[in-house]
Amino acid sequence: MSKLLDLFAGAGGASLGAERAGYTVVAAAEWDADACATHRAAMPEVSVIEGDIRAIERAPDADVWWASPPCQAWSHAGKRKGAQDERNGWPWLWELMDRSRRPTWLVAENVVGQTRHTRKGGCGDPLTCAGCYWQVVLVEARRRFAHVSWRIVNCADYGVPQARKRVIMVCGPEPYEWPEATHGPGRAQPWASMGDALGLVGCVVDGMRNTAANPRQERVRGTHEPAPTLGGKGNMILRHVPTGDRRRLTVEESGVLQDFPADYPWQGTTKRSRYQQVGNAVPPRLAEVILGALEGS
Repeated sequence: MSKLLDLFAGAGGASLGAERAGYTVVAAAEWDADACATHRAAMPEVSVIEGDIRAIERAPDADVWWASPPCQAWSHAGKRKGAQDERNGWPWLWELMDRSRRPTWLVAENVVGQTRHTRKGGCGDPLTCAGCYWQVVLVEARRRFAHVSWRIVNCADYGVPQARKRVIMVCGPEPYEWPEATHGPGRAQPWASMGDALGLVGCVVDGMRNTAANPRQERVRGTHEPAPTLGGKGNMILRHVPTGDRRRLTVEESGVLQDFPADYPWQGTTKRSRYQQVGNAVPPRLAEVILGALEGS
């Protein structure tokens, strides 16, 4: 059974997916105290390293590293400062790898916005563009691994009841065989709907609206479809038709749309913190599918 280290682990989505795929999670590193509390409550058997990964002298030995560097620097919902954002964690990942035993495989997950990086400020200069996917991230990965491949995937294509696109990079000693999409039109199974996930089939719920900073990013979706992409502000609204009644999705409902169990023990003294953990999480099903295919590569 392969051992896995989960970096920038958040509330434990990748760790949970890894366990479902048959991995032993040797440790998870995360700097947000509430997310660490959630991870510990959900998976007490996993050692949680609370703090900045820059403070880790040597990473625990593991065959596979999963890394989800903070995405706020690249997200279209933010200011998109890129490498100028203090939350750009890519350099920290490479530095930790260089002072530790290098894993056989690295799987890195991030927002699609990173692949749409602006070329202002000297693209390719590590000092000004330390997170550019094209000129820095892929270059750094290829310095350390024989084979590097990446792909933009939609979580809904693998059975997550949410349309959530992410860029996945897989690095290792040999080519990675990407898993085929299993859900959606013309595939073995239909998309998992938010109505099915939340038990709303047959109700008069018409859809859901994303009221984030840029509402044009998402259209209203009916409950027969996957949910729009969840953010970290807890601003998904269910609208009933024809009454027009509206209510905010709960933390637990939001977690279900991220593929977490309904009873997942979200921790934190404020709803804001718990919603943020949900919105920043890796859907466990995504990690399970990506890592499951890695076992066969």
